[in-house]
Amino acid sequence: MNLNFLSPYVRLAMDSTLGPSHIINPRVIFDYELIYTLDGECTIIFDDTPYTCKKGDAVFIRPGELHSFVIPDHTSFVQPHIHFDAVYNENSEITPISFKSLANMTAHEKALIQQDILDGVEIPHIFKPSNPSEFRNLIFKAIHTFKEDKSNQLSLKITTLELLSMIINQFSSPLSKAPISDGRTQAIKEYIDNNYLNIITLDMLSEQFSVNKYTALRKFKSTYGVSIIEYYNGRRFECSKHFLDTTDMSVTEISRILNFTDEYSFSRFFKNINGLSPLNYKKNRPPQ
Repeated sequence: MNLNFLSPYVRLAMDSTLGPSHIINPRVIFDYELIYTLDGECTIIFDDTPYTCKKGDAVFIRPGELHSFVIPDHTSFVQPHIHFDAVYNENSEITPISFKSLANMTAHEKALIQQDILDGVEIPHIFKPSNPSEFRNLIFKAIHTFKEDKSNQLSLKITTLELLSMIINQFSSPLSKAPISDGRTQAIKEYIDNNYLNIITLDMLSEQFSVNKYTALRKFKSTYGVSIIEYYNGRRFECSKHFLDTTDMSVTEISRILNFTDEYSFSRFFKNINGLSPLNYKKNRPPQ
């Protein structure tokens, strides 16, 4: 990745608030979007994996990534944000903001999706800026410039480059979590395969393998087609189903083997995946 090519074009810079229970349906954007969570909370779902962002978090969305927003019913989401192309091109000035999924786009609209030239930098979807006050100030500087004169792209370009420089330095720094390789992704999978009877959290995997947990989620999903959580829960579900199919163990015994806090937690887990409680599954399964 040659960062000398960076020449941002800012399409939109604004401070907006999404109210309680607001939903933005699954969409793919043509450009990059950078959000600073000034206040409130939001769940952003990338490819079926939910991420919670709270006050002080930054959100980084790449071109072509399927995502949706869900605001809890108890709060708002105050989100100063900018939409930008990393490199100005002949379509930059006529490209709109997308609110469509890829399936609903025309061939022309799909062609407007920018190349992700920042693909070589493992920037998490949600992160804490290394210098929160400077990051916030730059976001609002871009918003103020855009509001006063959106044609002042030189000033907007400089501000966006400062933001990108801050982010890239944060996640390219030797002090940050190392980029996650294919070998490390496989190691995470093997760790889950060998330890799924135990409780595994994303924070534990982040510490175990020295990777940013959001980056690990993204890389695992792109490699195996399912999220880390889905894979882990799938292994635990198949194990519990095997016990129900082949043994006379009680629900309580199985829940203990899988280290659930109690049989009720296990039953909820099983029913969420299978649609039946463990007891109903055992009653309704075909004779062996």
